[in-house]
Amino acid sequence: MFLKPEEIIILTGYRLPAKQKQWLEANGIKHMVPASGRPLVLRKELERAMITHDKAAMERMTPQPNFSALEKIAAS
Repeated sequence: MFLKPEEIIILTGYRLPAKQKQWLEANGIKHMVPASGRPLVLRKELERAMITHDKAAMERMTPQPNFSALEKIAAS
């Protein structure tokens, strides 16, 4: 259900909970912080974040039409 502490270290690259939380927030990954202070990340949340990230990356890579070029042709 939750990522193991070792998996969060691998994901974030940090051992300190404060740095892990900072990285998770910066990368849009929702998490909970129980009394232990160590962030908990649901596996489903990580999957959601990865899918969302992949979609956004794909949209940036997909060529978009250059409508301003058509406007220049029409104006001449």
